[in-house]
Parts: sequence; C-alpha cells; structure tokens
Amino acid sequence: MNQKIIFQRIVNLREKKDWSQTKLAQKMGISKSTMSKIENGSRKLTAEELIKLSKVFDVTSDYILGLNDYPFESNRNIQYDLEILLNSNARIKYANQYILSEEEKKFFDGIISGHYALKKKEK
Repeated sequence: MNQKIIFQRIVNLREKKDWSQTKLAQKMGISKSTMSKIENGSRKLTAEELIKLSKVFDVTSDYILGLNDYPFESNRNIQYDLEILLNSNARIKYANQYILSEEEKKFFDGIISGHYALKKKEK
C-alpha cells in the first residue's frame, strides 16, 4: 500500500469539498494538528479514522487506501456493467430508439479501454 496515495487522496477529497483542515478535523473529531500530520504523512491513519473518513467523504475505504480508483461503490459497478454491455450482443436503446450499432459499441469500448490503460500507465 502506497502511503503517499493515501495522503494525496485525503487532501484531494478535502479540497473537492472546499474544506479547510480545521473543518475536516472537526468532522472527524480530531485536532487540526492531528489532521495536518495525517495529511502530510507524519502520522498514519488508524482503522477508526479510516472508517470516519470514508463516512465523512462518502467514499469507500479501498479508494482512500489506493486499492482501487472507484471512490463510490456504485461507480465500480457502473464501469463493470458498461464493459459487459459493450462486449455483449445487447442492443443499446435510449428513448425507445437503438442508439449504438455493433460497430459503434466496439468504438466506444476502445475509447474506454484506452482511457483506463492510460490511467494505469500514469500510476
């Protein structure tokens, strides 16, 4: 487990909410100095703090720990379902009209696969 990813994710999640360290610390029930140490990596998270962070940010603990790139459990399922859909014989409809041909499904599958391959390469 890469500790740097954990700290980066906490900071990114906090900044997306436009919260200060003080505000996050209050929500966590810890001091600002403790929150600062967690974010700068000089103090490791406890299991209890990980659970609190997951609840405060409404993300999975696996995401915070860097074990996957899906902050929300439902996002992982959507990506998985999309992969199945694009690789199946299903015809995709919207508003009672078929919107993607087999060729178009293969095209979008290629775009999505390429996107995730690039993201993995960046790590």
